Amino acid sequence: AWVYLKLESIETLGDTTARLEVAEAVLRKQVDSNFITLAIVQSDMGNPVPPLAAVFCRLFLLQGVAFRFAGDAIKSKQRLDWANGLCQSLRSVSSEESIQGLREAIGASEFQVISALRRTNGNSDQAAALIAEEEEDASRQAGLRYQQRRLGLCENKVDHVNIGLVPQVQT
Repeated sequence: AWVYLKLESIETLGDTTARLEVAEAVLRKQVDSNFITLAIVQSDMGNPVPPLAAVFCRLFLLQGVAFRFAGDAIKSKQRLDWANGLCQSLRSVSSEESIQGLREAIGASEFQVISALRRTNGNSDQAAALIAEEEEDASRQAGLRYQQRRLGLCENKVDHVNIGLVPQVQT
Protein backbone atom coordinates (compact mmCIF):
# COMPACT_ATOMS: atom_id res chain seq x y z
CA ALA A 1 0.00 0.00 0.00
CA TRP A 2 2.83 2.41 0.84
CA VAL A 3 4.56 1.72 -2.49
CA TYR A 4 1.26 2.35 -4.25
CA LEU A 5 0.81 5.65 -2.41
CA LYS A 6 4.28 6.80 -3.43
CA LEU A 7 3.95 5.76 -7.08
CA GLU A 8 0.29 6.85 -7.34
CA SER A 9 -0.59 4.20 -9.92
CA ILE A 10 -1.83 0.65 -9.50
CA GLU A 11 -1.10 -0.19 -13.16
CA THR A 12 2.65 0.27 -12.61
CA LEU A 13 3.03 -1.84 -9.49
CA GLY A 14 4.47 -4.62 -11.62
CA ASP A 15 7.45 -2.53 -12.71
CA THR A 16 7.96 -0.77 -9.39
CA THR A 17 11.46 -2.12 -8.84
CA ALA A 18 12.54 -1.10 -12.34
CA ARG A 19 11.17 2.41 -11.83
CA LEU A 20 12.92 2.71 -8.47
CA GLU A 21 16.20 1.53 -9.98
CA VAL A 22 15.88 4.28 -12.61
CA ALA A 23 15.24 6.78 -9.80
CA GLU A 24 18.34 5.52 -8.01
CA ALA A 25 20.45 5.86 -11.17
CA VAL A 26 19.25 9.44 -11.64
CA LEU A 27 19.98 10.31 -8.00
CA ARG A 28 23.42 8.71 -8.14
CA LYS A 29 24.26 10.91 -11.16
CA GLN A 30 23.58 13.97 -9.01
CA VAL A 31 26.26 13.11 -6.45
CA ASP A 32 29.85 11.92 -6.45
CA SER A 33 30.23 8.32 -7.62
CA ASN A 34 31.36 7.24 -4.12
CA PHE A 35 28.83 9.27 -2.14
CA ILE A 36 26.47 6.42 -1.24
CA THR A 37 29.25 3.92 -0.60
CA LEU A 38 30.99 6.37 1.74
CA ALA A 39 27.72 7.33 3.46
CA ILE A 40 26.88 3.66 4.10
CA VAL A 41 30.38 2.96 5.40
CA GLN A 42 30.22 6.05 7.63
CA SER A 43 26.83 4.94 8.96
CA ASP A 44 28.19 1.42 9.63
CA MET A 45 31.01 3.02 11.64
CA GLY A 46 28.51 5.10 13.62
CA ASN A 47 29.69 8.39 12.14
CA PRO A 48 27.40 11.18 10.94
CA VAL A 49 26.40 11.20 7.29
CA PRO A 50 25.59 14.20 5.07
CA PRO A 51 21.97 15.41 5.13
CA LEU A 52 21.65 14.49 1.44
CA ALA A 53 21.74 10.86 2.57
CA ALA A 54 18.12 11.31 3.75
CA VAL A 55 16.97 11.21 0.12
CA PHE A 56 18.75 7.91 -0.41
CA CYS A 57 17.45 6.61 2.93
CA ARG A 58 13.91 7.10 1.66
CA LEU A 59 14.73 5.57 -1.70
CA PHE A 60 16.33 2.49 -0.11
CA LEU A 61 13.35 2.05 2.20
CA LEU A 62 10.96 2.19 -0.73
CA GLN A 63 13.16 -0.20 -2.73
CA GLY A 64 13.30 -2.60 0.21
CA VAL A 65 9.52 -2.75 0.35
CA ALA A 66 9.24 -3.09 -3.43
CA PHE A 67 11.85 -5.87 -3.63
CA ARG A 68 10.07 -7.73 -0.81
CA PHE A 69 6.81 -7.40 -2.72
CA ALA A 70 8.55 -8.68 -5.88
CA GLY A 71 9.89 -11.70 -3.98
CA ASP A 72 13.59 -10.73 -3.94
CA ALA A 73 14.36 -11.19 -0.24
CA ILE A 74 18.13 -10.69 -0.62
CA LYS A 75 17.89 -7.29 -2.33
CA SER A 76 15.08 -6.33 0.02
CA LYS A 77 17.17 -7.04 3.11
CA GLN A 78 20.18 -5.21 1.65
CA ARG A 79 18.18 -2.06 0.86
CA LEU A 80 16.33 -2.10 4.17
CA ASP A 81 19.67 -2.49 6.02
CA TRP A 82 21.12 0.45 4.09
CA ALA A 83 18.05 2.56 4.86
CA ASN A 84 18.20 1.61 8.54
CA GLY A 85 21.91 2.45 8.82
CA LEU A 86 21.55 5.81 7.09
CA CYS A 87 18.47 6.67 9.14
CA GLN A 88 20.21 5.81 12.42
CA SER A 89 23.22 7.95 11.47
CA LEU A 90 21.00 10.86 10.50
CA ARG A 91 19.16 10.56 13.82
CA SER A 92 22.34 10.26 15.89
CA VAL A 93 23.42 13.74 14.82
CA SER A 94 20.37 15.21 16.51
CA SER A 95 19.97 13.57 19.90
CA GLU A 96 17.11 14.61 22.17
CA GLU A 97 19.53 16.26 24.63
CA SER A 98 21.20 18.40 21.96
CA ILE A 99 17.84 19.32 20.42
CA GLN A 100 16.33 20.34 23.74
CA GLY A 101 19.46 22.20 24.86
CA LEU A 102 19.66 24.21 21.67
CA ARG A 103 15.92 24.93 21.68
CA GLU A 104 16.16 26.32 25.19
CA ALA A 105 19.32 28.29 24.47
CA ILE A 106 18.18 30.10 21.35
CA GLY A 107 14.41 29.67 21.35
CA ALA A 108 14.17 28.00 17.94
CA SER A 109 11.62 25.43 16.85
CA GLU A 110 12.38 21.72 17.00
CA PHE A 111 12.35 21.55 13.20
CA GLN A 112 14.89 24.39 12.90
CA VAL A 113 17.18 22.79 15.48
CA ILE A 114 17.09 19.30 13.94
CA SER A 115 17.69 20.68 10.46
CA ALA A 116 20.60 22.85 11.61
CA LEU A 117 22.19 20.03 13.62
CA ARG A 118 22.02 17.71 10.62
CA ARG A 119 23.53 20.30 8.30
CA THR A 120 26.39 20.92 10.73
CA ASN A 121 26.98 17.25 11.61
CA GLY A 122 25.88 17.75 15.21
CA ASN A 123 27.97 20.83 16.02
CA SER A 124 25.74 22.85 18.37
CA ASP A 125 27.72 26.10 18.01
CA GLN A 126 27.60 26.01 14.22
CA ALA A 127 23.93 25.02 14.34
CA ALA A 128 23.11 28.02 16.55
CA ALA A 129 25.01 30.34 14.21
CA LEU A 130 23.21 28.84 11.21
CA ILE A 131 19.80 29.34 12.82
CA ALA A 132 20.67 32.94 13.72
CA GLU A 133 21.82 33.58 10.15
CA GLU A 134 18.62 32.09 8.73
CA GLU A 135 16.46 34.17 11.07
CA GLU A 136 18.36 37.31 10.09
CA ASP A 137 17.87 36.47 6.42
CA ALA A 138 14.15 35.82 7.00
CA SER A 139 13.85 39.17 8.76
CA ARG A 140 15.63 40.92 5.87
CA GLN A 141 13.29 39.23 3.37
CA ALA A 142 10.26 40.26 5.42
CA GLY A 143 11.53 43.86 5.34
CA LEU A 144 11.86 43.71 1.56
CA ARG A 145 8.33 42.29 1.22
CA TYR A 146 7.03 45.10 3.46
CA GLN A 147 8.77 47.65 1.22
CA GLN A 148 7.24 46.03 -1.87
CA ARG A 149 3.75 46.17 -0.39
CA ARG A 150 4.31 49.79 0.63
CA LEU A 151 5.39 50.74 -2.91
CA GLY A 152 2.50 48.84 -4.45
CA LEU A 153 2.12 47.15 -7.79
CA CYS A 154 3.82 47.87 -11.08
CA GLU A 155 2.04 49.56 -13.92
CA ASN A 156 0.68 46.19 -15.09
CA LYS A 157 -1.28 45.95 -11.80
CA VAL A 158 -0.12 42.33 -11.33
CA ASP A 159 3.52 42.30 -10.24
CA HIS A 160 5.04 43.95 -7.20
CA VAL A 161 7.79 46.50 -7.64
CA ASN A 162 11.27 44.96 -7.92
CA ILE A 163 13.05 46.48 -4.90
CA GLY A 164 16.45 45.93 -6.54
CA LEU A 165 15.52 48.27 -9.38
CA VAL A 166 14.12 51.13 -7.25
CA PRO A 167 17.49 52.97 -6.98
CA GLN A 168 17.81 52.95 -10.80
CA VAL A 169 14.32 54.39 -11.22
CA GLN A 170 14.92 57.12 -8.67
CA THR A 171 17.98 58.50 -10.50
